Amino acid sequence: MKAYKLLEKPEHWTTGQFARDAEGRGCHSHSTRAVSWCARGAIEKCYKDLTVFPALERLWEAIGARVGIINWNDDPKRTHAQVVAMLKKANV
Repeated sequence: MKAYKLLEKPEHWTTGQFARDAEGRGCHSHSTRAVSWCARGAIEKCYKDLTVFPALERLWEAIGARVGIINWNDDPKRTHAQVVAMLKKANV
């Protein structure tokens, strides 16, 4: 699965943590309790082992490498639609 598919619904996106459970508590992006992810957490969930690093690099390049992925995702002005669009642009 692509990370942008995982985050298609706004309620599946989060900020401030790589992933959150149904109660809003932070958890590991691979946790079976996870119901929402940040952009980086979604990539970690969808890509395994050696494929995670090239996927992260594609997103980093798509956002222009001006800021880190976590800071970019957590920018208070960032919208769910922007995150999904950039993940699609990066094809991750």
